Amino acid sequence: PGVVIDRYGETVVLQLSSAGAMRWREAIADAVMAVVKPVTLFERSDADVLVLEGLQPSVGLLRGIAPPSPMMVNESGVMFEVDVPHGHKTGFYLDQRANRLRVRGLAAKCEVLDCFAYTGGFAVNARAGGAAKVTAIDSSGPALELLERNVALNGLPAVECIEGDVFQLLRKLRDQARSFDLIVLD
Repeated sequence: PGVVIDRYGETVVLQLSSAGAMRWREAIADAVMAVVKPVTLFERSDADVLVLEGLQPSVGLLRGIAPPSPMMVNESGVMFEVDVPHGHKTGFYLDQRANRLRVRGLAAKCEVLDCFAYTGGFAVNARAGGAAKVTAIDSSGPALELLERNVALNGLPAVECIEGDVFQLLRKLRDQARSFDLIVLD
């Protein structure tokens, strides 16, 4: 518990989110280097929960060389730009790969709403799956800008991006009687 390790080719991103994991930080980093042998080991231990543990956030290069910026990732034939140093958590929520692919398989001819869209993993996959329309909501303008770049990177039709609080916007969409065939809460 409290350890997330995501691998993007030669770059590994480590996130520690508990006092116990932080106690073993150097040993974990050494083990990752010995077993995975990445060119880059980057730390993104900046979750809010660290403050509750009485710990300071830690973000930066742990071993090796700085990660490429931007980093390009191919996930099931779809390209994504990932911002490891400045993105959220480890950059792209790699644990959601199967779910994103599932959305791609369900999205054909659908109107899709992607809530908490971040940089567009689900929105891009919905478009790649033939969605008729995709609306993406996120509170981060920079994340939505990256989402739009990821859509363009793949030569897909534009996604309607809405910046703001998802819960308030969902009420507004309900009041406007907007309906969707597929809703993703990621």
